[in-house]
Amino acid sequence: MARSKDVVANVNNFKEKHGIKGIIFALVIVVLVLAGSFFYLNRGYSSYKVLNSSTTGAGATAKYRSYKGKVLRYSNDGITCLNDRYESTWSFGYSMQNPMVDICGDYIALGDLHGEEILLFDGNGLVKKIPVTYMLEDFRVSGKGGVFTVLADSDRRYLKYYDKDGEVIADGMVQPGKTGYPLSFDVSDDGRLVVMSYLFVGKGLMKTNIAFYNFDSAGETAIDRIVSSFEYKDEVIPDVKFFGSDSIVAVGDKEAYVYAGKDKPALQKTIEYPGQPESLFFGNDKFGLVYSVEGEDRPYKTEVYKPGGSRLSAFGTDMLFDKICFSGDNVLGYNDEQCRLYALSGNVRFDYAFESRVTDITPVNGRDRFVLVTNEAESLISLN
Repeated sequence: MARSKDVVANVNNFKEKHGIKGIIFALVIVVLVLAGSFFYLNRGYSSYKVLNSSTTGAGATAKYRSYKGKVLRYSNDGITCLNDRYESTWSFGYSMQNPMVDICGDYIALGDLHGEEILLFDGNGLVKKIPVTYMLEDFRVSGKGGVFTVLADSDRRYLKYYDKDGEVIADGMVQPGKTGYPLSFDVSDDGRLVVMSYLFVGKGLMKTNIAFYNFDSAGETAIDRIVSSFEYKDEVIPDVKFFGSDSIVAVGDKEAYVYAGKDKPALQKTIEYPGQPESLFFGNDKFGLVYSVEGEDRPYKTEVYKPGGSRLSAFGTDMLFDKICFSGDNVLGYNDEQCRLYALSGNVRFDYAFESRVTDITPVNGRDRFVLVTNEAESLISLN
């Protein structure tokens, strides 16, 4: 499909050669192209067809994640990367009780809760086994393959940052009496910045501290490499996340805060929501927030924001979904039996009630292909 700026350039060339009739003809072309683009982005689907299906593992402990036009399926005994035809491109076996996965760019980090090792993968399979010094509590991977971890030893918590070769970049111990207890954290795509949300409770005070660590040259002279920090009294902020190259969002129980900055992030925007926050979801270059407002026909409001905090989309729904995520430039939400796919305009592109209980729907190509998992089967489907 032609890009709009290319179409406009062609129209200008046509105008110079063919005069008023050419202008009219060219405008018709522009209208048709724009109408075609609108139809493509908002056209609806009424049903789906099954491209591949298996009862193996259906209803078991497997979990699924989208990965660069593919799907990762992981469970207690292994991980498999499946292409858009649902064929295995690589797999790796292990034994874990509670496997956790994080993805950024080409890299996939996988580890067991309270385990002592992180498995680092890319699009071709295993890259490195990284042993950790204490019990693994949580981690995030960067687009460079570095892994930032929170480790536990009895009642102590440690922060360790490993590069993709398993070497320690930085480490330290959490000091709850000074900074608070870590609620959430994330790593920038390039691995230079880490954001931490700390909850501090004591001396009749409750507050959340948002701290930004810089592991590049800009952080060398900063104390503990903290280049900027923000304090929010009487507020709990349990979610922080990088989206886009240098944008970060922190979502609390009252407001969301958007920060930006390559070396020293600063507050760009405060987003107030007149209701109860329900869900938070992310794409590579945007994030979505769902909150509820009582007394309206469509009480669940979905808002989508771009880097910097400018609002891209807003629409209401009459249903609160168990899970919501981006599928390309669409928003996918589903419950046990009901699934809806929304365009960013709020138009419903797909609305379907399944006969079997749905346990997972994972986007594959960001358009019309998904992995559907029910209590009866695991299927690759295409909307039509």
